[in-house]
Amino acid sequence: MKGIVSIIPVLFLILALLTTGCQTSTVIATLEGVVSAAEIAIPVIGAATGLNPATSAKIVTYLQEVNIATAQASTILAGTGTSAQKAAQIAKAFASIAAGCNCIPAGTPQEVVTVVNAVAQAVLQFLTNFPPTPA
Repeated sequence: MKGIVSIIPVLFLILALLTTGCQTSTVIATLEGVVSAAEIAIPVIGAATGLNPATSAKIVTYLQEVNIATAQASTILAGTGTSAQKAAQIAKAFASIAAGCNCIPAGTPQEVVTVVNAVAQAVLQFLTNFPPTPA
């Protein structure tokens, strides 16, 4: 079982790298894919490594927040407005989660840290597609 747990983060990162793209629908789908993979991986890795249930719950909350912001971004991108307006709205939707999940205490299994960090990196990569426009 330990060998399988070690492989999951590697597969997760490969999925994230293979699905990276530049089109709007692709960047949304990429972020959704990374979060979905994390939602599957965290309970499995957590159970195998003895992740503290409170930490697991905080991570799940973070993943849900990323899902909500991603859905908002999808709606924003499908709506009207200039690129600058859309970028500002997306930045606002992701403001509270762009810094990552500040829910990883010391002693958290490295496999869990790897998965959560991959989600945080995917969020940052997503946001690079919508740079702020100078006023």
